[in-house]
Amino acid sequence: MKQRNSIIAILVLVLIGTAVAASLTTGIDAYKRRYKLDTLGEPPRAVVSRVIQESPASTGTLQVFDDDTNTVRDMTWADLPGQPFVVSGTLTSAAAATAVNLIADSAVPAGRKVYITGYLAKVDGATDWATTTSVTIEGTDGTDFSVLTASALDGNELHGPFSDSAAVAAAMSKGTGGTAATGVQVIGNANGTGSDLVVTIFGVIK
Repeated sequence: MKQRNSIIAILVLVLIGTAVAASLTTGIDAYKRRYKLDTLGEPPRAVVSRVIQESPASTGTLQVFDDDTNTVRDMTWADLPGQPFVVSGTLTSAAAATAVNLIADSAVPAGRKVYITGYLAKVDGATDWATTTSVTIEGTDGTDFSVLTASALDGNELHGPFSDSAAVAAAMSKGTGGTAATGVQVIGNANGTGSDLVVTIFGVIK
């Protein structure tokens, strides 16, 4: 009697194990089909599989195939991660009132804007800035990103958005970005004296 009960118990355990294994296999297969994986792994982070048509120069709109809904739909540039950039330019104090272009208007397609997430301003020499009162990182249309107090630009110093020289405008501090289809420049309010100012900006165009 005891031997028969043991055999029954073993059969029950085998049946339960088989059912659990089948359930796991079914779940893994469904997961792999859902995310188109050959082996179990992390699913793709984006649902958009490919761009079908792109027309940033005319409308700033993308037409995409969405794997999640299996439909073609429009997507705006604001929905995309954006094109990162790191750009440097040198402003000389003697010609500070003449803008130095950092990003050309032609590099920013219609419907897209420049978003500056940070900058570095290096006084490339020992001479403090004087006469010039302000240096502005701005859009080519005059939209301010950050205004630097020139008297704070001492020789060999490195400045950024959190330096005492900086008055960061909403286009940068609030992440609103510049004006669509406009680039970025750096300019002083007047010519002055001081070692060259090397300005590096970084962010995205989207």
